[in-house]
Amino acid sequence: MPVPYTLRINVDFWTTNYNQKLELLEQLGTLFNPALEIQSTDNYIDWTSLSAVFQDGLTFSSRSIPQGTGNPIDVMTWKFYMPVWLTAPAKLKKMGVIHKIIASIYTGAALEDMQNDEFLLGTRQKITPYGYKVLLINNTLQILPADQPFNPPNSDLDNPTNPSTALYWSSLLNVYGTVRPGISQIWLQNPYMTTDIVGTIVPDPLDDRLLIYNIDPDTLPQNTLDPVYSVVNPLTSGPNAGLPGPINGVRYLIVENVGAPGSSTVAWGNLVAAANDIIEYSSSLGQWYVSFESNTSTTVEYVTNLTTNIQYRYIDGAWMKSVDGWYDQGDYSIVI
Repeated sequence: MPVPYTLRINVDFWTTNYNQKLELLEQLGTLFNPALEIQSTDNYIDWTSLSAVFQDGLTFSSRSIPQGTGNPIDVMTWKFYMPVWLTAPAKLKKMGVIHKIIASIYTGAALEDMQNDEFLLGTRQKITPYGYKVLLINNTLQILPADQPFNPPNSDLDNPTNPSTALYWSSLLNVYGTVRPGISQIWLQNPYMTTDIVGTIVPDPLDDRLLIYNIDPDTLPQNTLDPVYSVVNPLTSGPNAGLPGPINGVRYLIVENVGAPGSSTVAWGNLVAAANDIIEYSSSLGQWYVSFESNTSTTVEYVTNLTTNIQYRYIDGAWMKSVDGWYDQGDYSIVI
């Protein structure tokens, strides 16, 4: 729980003449009757954001009986106090705030129907404006019509080409409110994650079909594998052949098969690995070995490329950017 404190403040008014002091006192004094309410944050779940400033006395003049020939500066001091709260640092992973309403139909036995996941999942309805979908590519969001073919997620590590559409974000967002660049958000529900992806939006000045999407890194999934230094093609590059020499702990994600049992290569030695594997060099073994074997993986894996700082996800036999892809209607929320 936040701990309450009383914060006391002295405000000194340095004025050049007597009339100016009276004008400031007259204009500011009317704001406190008896207090001035303030708000420290616009976070609607932070109950400590509201407070009030109270007057606590006023010293109209700081001058006293002069000592010597000096003329001291006249300063008016206004005293205030306000309740504040100190909150222990915490990371908020998911706010328990209603962002959408899911309508359900039940047979009348509410308790039994709420416990019947199969029944509820079959009758839930997700409401999305005009049934639009969104496509996330790199750091841009594009809006797509409801009848756009729902293609599978991109399975290539290279960025795909945005589809040609005539839908513009400004036409949609202006219906719901004014977009505040860098403050307004879009929340995405990724099917491989239990929490939402949150990012702020900024209209693309060159293309109104796109929004620049800046993802909050705290909402990305946690890595399940140690980071890799780069994504490489082992058939065209290798240690001391386009890549740095072998160093203990260096890891690469490879995109082609390399090596064969009973044979060796100049660059990779006796390494035998398949495309999508992660290989690592061990100085104790004096050779490269397979750190992550993609063919035997049965769970969702996440890893970050240290060179590009891009996070990848491995599922269904392919690597792709962890959050990029199509988001169907109902899988995103707009927070103006």
